[in-house]
Amino acid sequence: MKPYALRNESRTPVQFQFYCVTEDSMIEGMVRDLSATGVRVTVKHPMPVGVEKPIFITLQEGDNCHHLLVPSAVVRWTYGHEAGWEFGQMDELDRAHLTHFLQQREHEAVDSTAFEVV
Repeated sequence: MKPYALRNESRTPVQFQFYCVTEDSMIEGMVRDLSATGVRVTVKHPMPVGVEKPIFITLQEGDNCHHLLVPSAVVRWTYGHEAGWEFGQMDELDRAHLTHFLQQREHEAVDSTAFEVV
């Protein structure tokens, strides 16, 4: 059994569109959670572990959408219709959008749990 490294980044629960480009088709799915290093997606037909493909993710922030292209992502695990994809190299602008999105979500989570002691 292959040992797995512990995740350094926290996952952010989301529901965004996911697309994977294969040689003969486009696989559509739903991103269920997101981190700086990858995504957990639900698809009808998961790819086998180890497959490396380009993926597209649509980040939605209010009325704004950012379409991220990850030219190289690798399937690290599958379980039924779910799969964990690890990001490879990303365009600098796409990486900046992802980082900004995750930071905004983190601040929202902190703000929603903050309370005033009286």
